Amino acid sequence: MAQTQRRMVYTKLWTSEQFGKLSDKAKLLFIGAITLADDDGRLRANPAYLRGQIFPYDENLSVTETLQLRNEVEKNGL
Repeated sequence: MAQTQRRMVYTKLWTSEQFGKLSDKAKLLFIGAITLADDDGRLRANPAYLRGQIFPYDENLSVTETLQLRNEVEKNGL
């Protein structure tokens, strides 16, 4: 039987100053990235991939906007 991997979003995230400065969509992108990362915290940072995995039904969100969200997360040190 395969063991299920668990990803946790710790409660301290909600009181993090860095996280708090993000726009709502950037917060979703960051939390979504946590779920996509491997055990060492690595993930594909390609905006088209992130958009497809985290916002698959948001037809109004472009790849360019996803790039801006990714850059916002990075700018805030997350």
